Amino acid sequence: MQREKILENKLAKICRLLSSTKSSLEMNWKTLIEEDRLLTHIEILERQIQASQKVHLFEFFPSPHLIISYLKYLYNFIKLVKSMNEDKLRDEVLNLQEDKEKYQNAAKEALQNALQEKMELIAKKAMLEK
Repeated sequence: MQREKILENKLAKICRLLSSTKSSLEMNWKTLIEEDRLLTHIEILERQIQASQKVHLFEFFPSPHLIISYLKYLYNFIKLVKSMNEDKLRDEVLNLQEDKEKYQNAAKEALQNALQEKMELIAKKAMLEK
């Protein structure tokens, strides 16, 4: 009887540890995935910065500090992910996706403006050469 009780206690303890380990593993996995997504996003932004330097996109933005502040925001987001529950995390991811779309639209507009300005300058040059 005593031995059965000891075995039941051990089994219950193992089940609690297993459950705790499982939930920790799930949380760590989600955090790892989010961190990987954010690092990928940062890498994409870095590539966009490098590309924008080649076509002088910074002339169309107030300053490169905006991009740096956005990267800092992403870094702080990584820290917050660990303390968020699933609903808050989902909302924050949706907000980040909206921010990403806004940034992409701003970059597209800047490229279109640059292309338009280039075309106008080429047309003016052609007129002056005549």
